[in-house]
Amino acid sequence: MKWTFFIQQKIKTALILSGVMILIIGSTFLVRRSVQQIGASFASIYADRLIPATELLYLNENFYSKRIALERHLLTENSGSPEAVKSVLRAYDRRIDSLVTEFEKSYLTTLEASQLQSFRKSAALYSQFEQRILELDRQQNRQAGNNLFVGEAGIAFQQTIKGLNDLVNLQTKVGSELLKESRGEVTHVYVLTAVQISLAVALGLIVMGLISNSRVMNRDKQPFHLN
Repeated sequence: MKWTFFIQQKIKTALILSGVMILIIGSTFLVRRSVQQIGASFASIYADRLIPATELLYLNENFYSKRIALERHLLTENSGSPEAVKSVLRAYDRRIDSLVTEFEKSYLTTLEASQLQSFRKSAALYSQFEQRILELDRQQNRQAGNNLFVGEAGIAFQQTIKGLNDLVNLQTKVGSELLKESRGEVTHVYVLTAVQISLAVALGLIVMGLISNSRVMNRDKQPFHLN
């Protein structure tokens, strides 16, 4: 009977050990997945938030530079032909198109994609006003061009800049959400690590208990020649 009880205890202990090992292995995979998600989140913050935010800054700079170039032409006598200014504005437009193309390659939320399309429309409208202003200047009607520059074109320019600012704000908001998710994953890793440590301690205690029980059984066991 004693040996039967001992075998049953061994089976129970083996099952407990197996369960603890399975839990440790399972928590290890969960920790690895959480670490991978943290790495992906930080990579996304860099590639899809930080770099695009820099591109938006350059977009803003190019739009203001383009606006200033046209304003300087309109306010300065003998500032060159409208064709020369048009060439300068086209150079800025190429830079802007290149920056927008790079920005589109990053991950965009649905709201960001919608805002980008709105920005494109505002930028296209402002470019049309620029062409009309230069056409008026070519027709020797610079005053009308100035009025358009300050009036409707100025409103279109402000709408374009507002679209850029809205994109920047969205970038910041989404980046903050990614950072919050990363912090949540870090907390998850801390919890899983604590569980692993607890399981390792439990496993050690079980092994020590097995060793102790084995020694007791060896002392209780008598040689057959003494019976």
